[in-house]
Amino acid sequence: MATPGVWFVRLLGGVFALAGPVVLVLGVRDLARGESTVGDLPPMPLWFLACAGLLVAVVLATGWRSSGMLRRTWEAGGNLRRAAVLVVTAAVVAFPVLMGLGALTPLVLVWLLGGLCATGLLIDKPSRA
Repeated sequence: MATPGVWFVRLLGGVFALAGPVVLVLGVRDLARGESTVGDLPPMPLWFLACAGLLVAVVLATGWRSSGMLRRTWEAGGNLRRAAVLVVTAAVVAFPVLMGLGALTPLVLVWLLGGLCATGLLIDKPSRA
């Protein structure tokens, strides 16, 4: 049974697990066809960015509340765990900001780094409080 507060990280991991192979296959296909271009994202509508900001607020509030996964992991100690928690928090904040700015390359790097750290936190399973 999942501990409380882990559901959103598992949801995030599920999105990475589903989107990752699709993005990889499409990227390899575009490279093979010579159609690959590096550019910026199209402008995002304001309502979309507002919804993304609200989602970020909910995810961070859930993760950092006293029974949340991020808070429990932080309190469990360890420099590597705490660094991963900080990176996940920063990635959750930076992702919609970079999306709003249209910065595609940093967006993908933040996405990958945040997913890697979130996966590490799920695998680590710190002691339960």
